Amino acid sequence: MPEDDAMCSALSTDESETLCVMGHSSGELRLVEVSSLEVVAGVQAHHASVCCVSFCYFRRGERCIISAASDGEVRLFELSGGTAESEHQMQLTRLATLRAATGVRVHSLDVLRSLSTGSCSHWLASSEHQQVQVWPLPDAALTPADPILTIELEPEPLLVVAHELAAIGWRCLAAFCPHHHQVIACCGLTRERRLLFYDFVQRQPLMAVPLPEWPTSLAFSRCAPLLAIAGARGRVMLISYPQFGAFYPFLGVAKLDVVNISLHTRTVNSVYFGGSVLHTATDREIAEWQLPST
Repeated sequence: MPEDDAMCSALSTDESETLCVMGHSSGELRLVEVSSLEVVAGVQAHHASVCCVSFCYFRRGERCIISAASDGEVRLFELSGGTAESEHQMQLTRLATLRAATGVRVHSLDVLRSLSTGSCSHWLASSEHQQVQVWPLPDAALTPADPILTIELEPEPLLVVAHELAAIGWRCLAAFCPHHHQVIACCGLTRERRLLFYDFVQRQPLMAVPLPEWPTSLAFSRCAPLLAIAGARGRVMLISYPQFGAFYPFLGVAKLDVVNISLHTRTVNSVYFGGSVLHTATDREIAEWQLPST
């Protein structure tokens, strides 16, 4: 591998692929075939260091990669080429700059692909200053647009990072709910530790869940209505939410099925669902946890 610090990475959500995209301090994206550890594509994505990256699908099903730089710039790249037998001769082509640089670091990215005719896809970004924004992602005219929603998780500034987060800094996390496409989940470093479910179509909060630890990573399962939130002291909270019907809006504390599990003795830096397996990682260990079948 070239000598360039890897700052972030993401695995392909397509089970037929074994691809990983890595964002580097040079601003470059590199696509790696996992089984061979061979770099099969690369592109100079940003001038600043890449801090966040994710696979996604767009328009008629094109494979894409969305990436964000440490200066807040967000870009969309199309992944083309390759075959089922070989991932060689792949290309990353820039489709659009979705957001110009803001000077504020992005902590998480997500894309919600439209599944109905006549509606557009959406993408979101959460930023270091505890702000979550959602934008439209139309099929054509890929030019920077205004966000359709802005959520300020903490209206008042927090001057001191919590002791548990001193080594990893600020956190602001958000993702679309795969079973309720109008709902996002978000949390951050706020005065009240809580996870917020928010309807970005109706622009209203739905429910809040108290968090026992400062959140460090967040992931939805696509196989089951489960959400995992990692904590600064090594615990992971699993939340089971309604798969069918609607999130009925109410303000206050949600009464959902919640389980807190102590999985590590150190800060959990990452959680990720892979089928029925929950993957967790700290700065010293990586673990897999088989979820019980229902």
